[in-house]
Amino acid sequence: MSKVAIIIPCYNLGEFLLETVDSALNQTYPDVEVIVVDDGSDEPGTLACLAELTNQPVKLTRTSNQGLAAARNHGIAQTNATFILPLDADDLIDPTLVAKAVEIMDTNPAIGIVSCEAEFFGIVTGPWQLPPLHFPDMLLTPALFATALFRRTDWETVAGYKSDMVYGYEDHEFWLSLLELGRKPHRISETLFQYRQRPGSMSAQIDPQRKKHSFQKCLQHHPRLFTDNFAFLLGQFVEQNEAQRRAQQSPSCQIFFSCPGEFNEEWSIRSSYPSGKPVRLEWETRPLPKNNAAQIRLDPGDRPGVYRIHSLEIRSAVDDDLILEAKSEALKTLVVDIGDGLILPNSDAVTFLSHGQDPRLLLQDSRLIGTDVPWKIAIIIQFDPRLEAAREELSALSGLSSHFPRLI
Repeated sequence: MSKVAIIIPCYNLGEFLLETVDSALNQTYPDVEVIVVDDGSDEPGTLACLAELTNQPVKLTRTSNQGLAAARNHGIAQTNATFILPLDADDLIDPTLVAKAVEIMDTNPAIGIVSCEAEFFGIVTGPWQLPPLHFPDMLLTPALFATALFRRTDWETVAGYKSDMVYGYEDHEFWLSLLELGRKPHRISETLFQYRQRPGSMSAQIDPQRKKHSFQKCLQHHPRLFTDNFAFLLGQFVEQNEAQRRAQQSPSCQIFFSCPGEFNEEWSIRSSYPSGKPVRLEWETRPLPKNNAAQIRLDPGDRPGVYRIHSLEIRSAVDDDLILEAKSEALKTLVVDIGDGLILPNSDAVTFLSHGQDPRLLLQDSRLIGTDVPWKIAIIIQFDPRLEAAREELSALSGLSSHFPRLI
């Protein structure tokens, strides 16, 4: 029977570590070795948790703080196991994951990576909608998370995880290394992995510049892989440019949810829509954590002009129960703050004159607290890019029209 080593790097995550170790020790597969790598932790609670591991069947090894890639390599170097399963110190695995993954690897020699379906837990719950395991799409769209089974011999062949991947995506680069060897990925069609969502997690902190740096490193490590698929990459570039061109012709409406406690791109939905006539936009959200502020931010567009929001409707995506419905005057009562413009008098809609690039409306209502179920959201919105279209309405507001220059 082939041995499996579960490698758990830990840097100041003692709050979650023991729960993660328990999920590793509770595997139904009989030959599992659990290795915890203390990556230079200095937080007292974490040090206390690490000390508790001396009473468990766990191998604890320590290193100075070198980052996730180096910590994983250090742990793998401590074992002669046939298979390796990385596991971050705040995530959980199902008791049957190792057994099911090993069976697939043993019966399918061409398969070199075995993953599974996953779900979020913590401040966000619900299924993780993962991209398909299609190559060469995986060059640009990571479709595998860090916790997947692979052979230790393949880790040796590709020289492990690259320590220069300091801004994340070290697992994505590693999977590209195995794909370059010709190994095939497989995803078990069962939810056997739980990915903890918490404030301050590394994945939540990756900004666009750091993501760009990480993908540049991937290109440096795998020039042949990218050049061999240049036609695909060029096609993606052309499609993105065309999408940007279309977006520049039409405004883009975006709704932000306060999850948790702040507005950011990760917790938002967006759609472009044509100018002129009223348009109904519809979205379905993933499950939302409780929003104690009871607020959402509506950015009706991304350019100066006149926006009219005729209605807002929110329903449960599970049972279609109505959560909130507001039109015209009722919708105006939800607006508690505005940005880059002013609301004009209009009885038929919330008419918002934007003079900047960032029009936004902050809406507040106790019904917007949110639940752990997804929402269906629909708004009817209209955009006129000509500021002159508002001059008659502005004439009722003495002295304000001079603040809005004509568009040429």
